[in-house]
Amino acid sequence: KMKKKIRIGLLFLAAVLVVGFVYFALSGRNTKKEWVYTPGPYSDEQLQQINQNNILNDASLSDLEKKCDVQFLDGDSPEKTAVVTGETQALVIHYDEDGKLQFQKTYSLIPSSKDFDGLSENESINSVMAIDPTGDYGFLYTGRNDTPRLSYHFTQDGYCIEVSYDSNNNITGIEKTMLENG
Repeated sequence: KMKKKIRIGLLFLAAVLVVGFVYFALSGRNTKKEWVYTPGPYSDEQLQQINQNNILNDASLSDLEKKCDVQFLDGDSPEKTAVVTGETQALVIHYDEDGKLQFQKTYSLIPSSKDFDGLSENESINSVMAIDPTGDYGFLYTGRNDTPRLSYHFTQDGYCIEVSYDSNNNITGIEKTMLENG
């Protein structure tokens, strides 16, 4: 009789554990972590969470603005380029005229916009890469000659630096744009 009671008790305990595990597993799937607006600046870990959340939810620009501090490259343009900055990185998110997410990418921040003050026209792209080796040099990799030859660089002091080049990859112009608060 004692063995039978122990078996029944163990079966009951096992059933409770199985039911508890199933409940825990199913309830964890249905809970969706909602973002709450938090002012920046952000840690790089928080920036990665914003980046991942945005990818998973295909968030619109208005959704992003409700969730975190956003800056813009050109606040007047119908196509928006939103920038969310962290300690050492910037998350750059491109939206179409309707505010729908097009694509996003993170860039390393360089310390200061003043780092570009020593550059001048006709210098090689190598001079720019020495300042910011991880900047956006997309035109180098497209293989196209009909697109603008531009590189983009983001700074900790709140600037986007746009450098234009000729067909020999020599600097033809440098434009500094202060990021606008949203």
